[in-house]
Amino acid sequence: MLIQLGEYCLDTDGMSLQFDKQVVTLEPQVFAVLMYLIEHHERYISMDELHENLWKDRCVSDAAVRRIISKIRLVLNDDHKNPKYLQSLSKRGYKLICPVSKFSTLSVSEDSKKLSSTESNNTKKTKTFLLFAIIALLISLAYFIYENIDDESHVVTKVIDSIISDKKALVVSNYGRFIAFTSKLRRGNDYQIYLKDQDSQTVKVLVDDTRLPGGLAFSRDGNYLFFSDNVGDAASLKRVALKSKEYEIDVLVTHFYFISDVFIDENESKVIYFSAQKSRESAMLIYKFNTDAGLVEEVTSVSQKGEQDSRADISPDSGKLVVLRVYMDSKRNFIRVLDLKAGSVLFQYDQNEVIYDVHWLDDEHIVLLDDKKLAKINVKTGRLDEIATTGQGIISLDVVIPNMLFAIRDTYGISTITEKKLPLSNFKDIELFHGEQSGQRRIVDYQPLGDKVWAIEKLKGISDLASYKNKSQRKRWCF
Repeated sequence: MLIQLGEYCLDTDGMSLQFDKQVVTLEPQVFAVLMYLIEHHERYISMDELHENLWKDRCVSDAAVRRIISKIRLVLNDDHKNPKYLQSLSKRGYKLICPVSKFSTLSVSEDSKKLSSTESNNTKKTKTFLLFAIIALLISLAYFIYENIDDESHVVTKVIDSIISDKKALVVSNYGRFIAFTSKLRRGNDYQIYLKDQDSQTVKVLVDDTRLPGGLAFSRDGNYLFFSDNVGDAASLKRVALKSKEYEIDVLVTHFYFISDVFIDENESKVIYFSAQKSRESAMLIYKFNTDAGLVEEVTSVSQKGEQDSRADISPDSGKLVVLRVYMDSKRNFIRVLDLKAGSVLFQYDQNEVIYDVHWLDDEHIVLLDDKKLAKINVKTGRLDEIATTGQGIISLDVVIPNMLFAIRDTYGISTITEKKLPLSNFKDIELFHGEQSGQRRIVDYQPLGDKVWAIEKLKGISDLASYKNKSQRKRWCF
């Protein structure tokens, strides 16, 4: 059965809510409460009535019921101060105030035609905007010739259906099936974490009330999502079980002041790395957590005040860790390569210019980005080769495979995705799109994976999920 709730359509068979081709799968308890409110939408439903009819002899707190009500408001994008769907009155309870109509999924009734017409009218501006945005992106895509041969390479851009919200960060699982992203749908400090399943084309709410979830990482097998939760002076590392229908959340690490980045070793399934501060006064360091033993180990340490380990990356062979250390009282930056098994320092490099980013290129080379150059360093010999100058505004980079770099160029506040081809003797620069030509489109966050780049892009206040793919007849990718 399909039930129209204002601008939304509830599929009772699939326990999912639909709006403008977006599908959100509801948790069982959320679905049960929403169905009860629908069945009695002509009157207010008290808290006691919900307890008596939905939970009966089970002990469920009022706070738990209120959280479910909050989740219903969340998926309906409803404001409790100015509601369009769910009204609450003190001592009376809750009532659906939107139009409610039911129709069969076996035939196209007049109600479904009205629903389609209503959705079309209400989303016309959004669809028109997305159409022009896609057209602008496609027009601005650059074509190039690979190694002066007639093999053409071009970029395919795809906007991915998701909820309309202010997206902040994203992470993609191995093979690209799942996309997790953080969002903020309502006023206040709480963020939500959503899961987009590319196979089923559904969007699910994984976490409803997290604060500053700066780190997101999938486990190697894609069965878990790790994230940081920072509330006041208390930070924790948490894990969501994706195979669980209830999306159970486990607290893995506590007693930290702030947790920033979360990352995993692709060859090690039982260890999670994260950067964090133990207290307000302590330095930002790199830690690792063993999920089997339940132990937290300090990977880096500092010898003087003002040192912060702001960035780290694990080598492809899993044996080494490159760490970027900044000195807060100067522009001096320091890179160290650590042997993870022996705990010894294998390589050191420092300079009096700010280093923005550092990554492994392969097991023997790292790439660093500062305000003057993009460079490659051999950690065995110490040789530094300049790849390119960064005077044109490269602000971030990532390594896809050893001969493929992905970078973000920010010129006058406009983001441009850029591809870089190695080796140094044949360096090429391909823009996936240019911000000025695509209406001030800005990259908020991104992750390269295989032959695609996944990104959150923002245009005129609206955030979209998108993927970019460089297609070549030779199947040789040149990011």
